[in-house]
Amino acid sequence: MDVYRKPTHTDRYLDLNSHHDKKHKVSTAATLLHRALNLPNTSEGKEQELNYVYVALESKGYPSKFIRDMQTKKTQPSPNLPPEELVGMFSNLVEPSESRKSFASLPYIKGVSEPLTRVLKKHDISVINKPMTTLQQQFPAPKFRPAPDSQTNVNYKIPCADCSWCYIGETGRAFNTRRKEDIRNVKTAAKGSKIENHAWSHEHSIDFNNASLIDKGSFRIRKTQESWHTMVTPNAVNNSCLLPG
Repeated sequence: MDVYRKPTHTDRYLDLNSHHDKKHKVSTAATLLHRALNLPNTSEGKEQELNYVYVALESKGYPSKFIRDMQTKKTQPSPNLPPEELVGMFSNLVEPSESRKSFASLPYIKGVSEPLTRVLKKHDISVINKPMTTLQQQFPAPKFRPAPDSQTNVNYKIPCADCSWCYIGETGRAFNTRRKEDIRNVKTAAKGSKIENHAWSHEHSIDFNNASLIDKGSFRIRKTQESWHTMVTPNAVNNSCLLPG
């Protein structure tokens, strides 16, 4: 077994000179060393992974002595505690003491958070420091936008391939689903469909491939938009009432 890294891995770890709590930086190095010492099942694999971690951390400003000291601490055997003490430690984890229930999550400010943490600790308040600004806040992921065919609550336009006629419609379902129904209506000559009526009465082809979305909104808004687009588009029809003139 060995440590696997994706081809897109960048070795971007928390820089030692970054504006973060010291605990976060120590935790970064400790996690990488713990993985290097425990995941590889061969001595060669461990040595190779440790060398990799050393290079990665040193490139981020971590001193070699700091990394070696942490590695030494990680490799030290666990103390052999008597059973009574182990039971006591387990009880404290399951039932934490009443005096340590309070904690505060505060933004980290260098030179301010450290003394404030010490003051609050005297009053049995544990402090969890968090960065004031994160990369996610600076570079937020773009909102997911479905493909046009998958959008819902839309107004759409389906043109005729042989003339300037077009159909303006609306649907609360996915546009692709509604378009498939219109295609089926034309193929089966379904009664009540204005698209089917135009195609069969004039022997024209409907250009479903160039159907397009023209608006978006809630039910009442779509109904109004459907009538409005029909009124301003030449040779357009729909299944709704026209707007008053």
